[in-house]
Amino acid sequence: MAHRRERGGALGGAVPDAAIRHEDAPVVGRPRAVLGLLGDERLAEHVRRGSHAAFEALYERHHRGIFAFCRHLVRSNHDAEEVVQQAFTAAYADLARGERPAAPKPWLYGIARHRCLALLRKRRAQPSPAAAPDPATPPLAEEVEHRSDLRELLSGVSRLPEPQRTALVLFGLCGHAQAEVAAVLGCDEAKVRALVYQARSSLLEDRRARETPCHEIREKLALGRGGALRRRAIRRHVKFCPGCAEFRAEVLRQRRLSGLIPLALGGGGAY
Repeated sequence: MAHRRERGGALGGAVPDAAIRHEDAPVVGRPRAVLGLLGDERLAEHVRRGSHAAFEALYERHHRGIFAFCRHLVRSNHDAEEVVQQAFTAAYADLARGERPAAPKPWLYGIARHRCLALLRKRRAQPSPAAAPDPATPPLAEEVEHRSDLRELLSGVSRLPEPQRTALVLFGLCGHAQAEVAAVLGCDEAKVRALVYQARSSLLEDRRARETPCHEIREKLALGRGGALRRRAIRRHVKFCPGCAEFRAEVLRQRRLSGLIPLALGGGGAY
């Protein structure tokens, strides 16, 4: 895009060029005050008829929520802003070509989700030095403060499988209805409930593992055998605790050495 019109607010969002109405240009469709009262389906219809103002109304209504959703997926304010711009630009082009989404809101989120996944695939294909995640934007931080149980678990959200992460962010953090989340993911509501349950269960297990005292984990590592060393709680704790990970590696190394000594002795008394 050759030009962006910056909007107010913490997100610093921008409306695609095609959706910008110059002050001296005629208004296509209805006055802005009336457009703001219309539902998404009616706004989308006005966009198809050529109303830039209707698209701006859609943008103003949804871009902050979509930004918060994208930020959780891509873990970067800058990348989330870029994804939002790409998503709305693509949405405007599709509507201008006559596309008729059954429900514009989940349709917009679905476009943004696919853009996020494309960005994540590109990152994996072209690894770069990991950057610290951007601080949460004020609206998102306030949302999380009212959900203290989720606030403690947010660090693990990025490690969830993608469908679970999307379902949890949209339903648990952004407050979308299950039907809307189902439309974004292309599944039924029962699947959404299952994904949210799986995500929350996994994050709760991570929290319990992190909170388990290290001395308990190391005692189990020192005394356990075989499958005991691979128990899920131990694996989860070790994943978050470098000290216990090092302790486990040393325990396994010592046991491998202990297993080799009898073989060496039996093979000719080298020891």
